Amino acid sequence: MYSAALVEVHFWLSTLIRQNFGIAVAYNAIAIPIAIGGYATPLLAALAMSLSSVLVVANALLRLRNPDPSASLERSLPLFSPNAVADTDR
Repeated sequence: MYSAALVEVHFWLSTLIRQNFGIAVAYNAIAIPIAIGGYATPLLAALAMSLSSVLVVANALLRLRNPDPSASLERSLPLFSPNAVADTDR
């Protein structure tokens, strides 16, 4: 019962980590040759790095808005329920 929900959350988080890693690798694959070629000014490099960070955070926030993993975990594990303390008091 618990293991099915935890496996689902594991795959969900693994997907999130892979996506964020892919964003970071794509940024480096594009930015490093531009910087080596001398085409990037320090301001452009700083803006590109900030954009990369914003994309990673936005991806994580969009994935966290997906209610499926947390809803299934909440159903399966009473420990993660918002009413877990109230349920144990009875």
